[in-house]
Amino acid sequence: MNVTAIPGVNRLIEELKKRPEVERIILFGSRARGDHEERSDIDLAIVAPDATQRQWFDILDAVEEADTLYSIDVLRWEEVSNALRDRIANEGKVLYERGAESCAEPAQSGQRPKAVEGGLART
Repeated sequence: MNVTAIPGVNRLIEELKKRPEVERIILFGSRARGDHEERSDIDLAIVAPDATQRQWFDILDAVEEADTLYSIDVLRWEEVSNALRDRIANEGKVLYERGAESCAEPAQSGQRPKAVEGGLART
């Protein structure tokens, strides 16, 4: 299942896209790899290097309020270890990237992120 087709997830992504501090949203974990179970959670890494503490709490509030039956785990990219960054870069799918023409579900487009300074970029 396309993760953005899950009720509530697309609305959450659209809400986060409105926030100027959010540069990228990356899906990772079992849902990105395609080996998830029916009730698997949704793992998101959010790249927001200029977010203040208040803005980050607002992002977390938006995730908490997302109307979905699935648990959503969020990581702040700037606080992720290098080992986890590498894993996300290898398996992740960019759901949103500020300035990108198309924010289609990468699972459909086949696009995977690659590591760049301070975040991920489309390949």
